[in-house]
Amino acid sequence: MKFEIIELANISDADIVWKKIVDETSYSWVWSTYAQYKFRISVLQASGRLVKDKSFILLQEGKSCGLAPLLFVKGVNFKGIQASYDIPLPWPMITDSVEDYSKAEEFMLDEIELRIQEIGAKKLSFWLSPPGLGDNFMKRFRDIVRKRGFIDASYSSHYFDITPTTLEGVRKRYRRYVKKFGDNYELMVLGHDDCYSNLSNQYMALHVMDAGKVYRPIETYEAQIDLIRNKEGFMIQARNKANDKVVGMLIVSCFKKSAYDNSVAVHPDYQKEYVSHLMKWKAIQHMQQLDIDHYELGKAAISPTYFLQPDNKSYGITHFKEGWSRGCLKKALIAEKYYSKSALEADWNSKLGDLFNYFNI
Repeated sequence: MKFEIIELANISDADIVWKKIVDETSYSWVWSTYAQYKFRISVLQASGRLVKDKSFILLQEGKSCGLAPLLFVKGVNFKGIQASYDIPLPWPMITDSVEDYSKAEEFMLDEIELRIQEIGAKKLSFWLSPPGLGDNFMKRFRDIVRKRGFIDASYSSHYFDITPTTLEGVRKRYRRYVKKFGDNYELMVLGHDDCYSNLSNQYMALHVMDAGKVYRPIETYEAQIDLIRNKEGFMIQARNKANDKVVGMLIVSCFKKSAYDNSVAVHPDYQKEYVSHLMKWKAIQHMQQLDIDHYELGKAAISPTYFLQPDNKSYGITHFKEGWSRGCLKKALIAEKYYSKSALEADWNSKLGDLFNYFNI
């Protein structure tokens, strides 16, 4: 059957078409949604990195059956353009109902690489991140990496299953923190109907206090709260009862019965009362009520390698996550490809510089 391409920019109801394709593609998850796409665009625009949006829809016999989010942005370590968000692009989506998946995928990847050549981009980054462990997509990922000359840049990510007994397996010290400090806080769950008008401003203010500086403007926080408004997650708020003040906020993305640790901010004056632990505990309780199966916490800093040398802060974050995941790791599948010697050299020179610093030479 013949495939056709239509530009996303030429579709009046792009958000509706996008949602339908995501819903009908088994491996599309929180990174693939339209709200996530709008959030990433807001971050890229704020940093001045966005160059062009060439996202497109795949049609078969006039019906939409695939989607390729495709942004071109300024390179990080090299002069020129790369195809990515501020994170890797979501893997091109193809609905489960497509008769010949392999031909559809080949058609879409050919189109993506054609657009890369036309604009002169120097690098491409994809992220295949299905809900759950995604083990049944591993072979497909490896086949594409080999066939199309990509490099497997995957990493390990903390995760654990959500069951009625999950909290019984949490690190004992964390359970003691919850028991000791839990009565000092009111822990509230905010869903899509609970996002009041100044929530994004409140979250930004707390995030800036936690981080120590402003990293991005209010528009990006508004787009982040839109993820919750779009029923793609929830927020946990920790209110200190003595001061009647919200001192912690945790955003958890939820989609297709799997959850991801999205973003967190805690007031520096209250961190010693382990507010992050209290919010995580409450989030797990809420996920149990939502019948969520799987909770991913993000990249694990395990040990230094030639490609990555984590700092003490990264090890500390991993230690915190291990208290919940208890050693469970999954593969977050990343595929990359370079189209320029200068871009490859620039990225590798950056890695080499990190190694010089690590070895103190």
